[in-house]
Amino acid sequence: MTITEKAKKYSAMFVTDTRVDGKEFVKCTNDATQPLKESVRQAHGSRMPDDWTYGTYADLMQRVTDYDLETFDQLEDVRHEIVDGYVDIYTSDLTAWLNESNDNVYYLTEVLEQGLEPKDGFQLLAMAQYQAIDEVMSEVVDLLQKDFEDPYLPAIAEQQPEPAF
Repeated sequence: MTITEKAKKYSAMFVTDTRVDGKEFVKCTNDATQPLKESVRQAHGSRMPDDWTYGTYADLMQRVTDYDLETFDQLEDVRHEIVDGYVDIYTSDLTAWLNESNDNVYYLTEVLEQGLEPKDGFQLLAMAQYQAIDEVMSEVVDLLQKDFEDPYLPAIAEQQPEPAF
């Protein structure tokens, strides 16, 4: 099974649902594997679960399926393209992302501490969001790599324990 095929399998384990207030959100399906759920939890870092991380994770996994990938070197070759293509291009979307969580200010600081020199505040915001997206992408790649290291990992996670009599 290729990386692309595994990514398709994981992408199918996400669904969009609607809250009572009418707002849509992404969540794992009932048949999502434990390794996927754990990977999504890891993508949140020390933060509480949030809609942005779930949606970003699912979208990045889906974007991996847009490429014919057989090796992780190939995935690393397109990683920047995938992450960069996910960064918001409209200022209102970038400021909305920044406003979603106080934790997002951390990414602004991270960009500045790395010595990157944005030409203005808008570019700084885009670079900060890139950092946040790339962290989520790291978890996507990690899950795919673990799946290749142990191809039975998802199957094991889905097995039901034998009843004790």
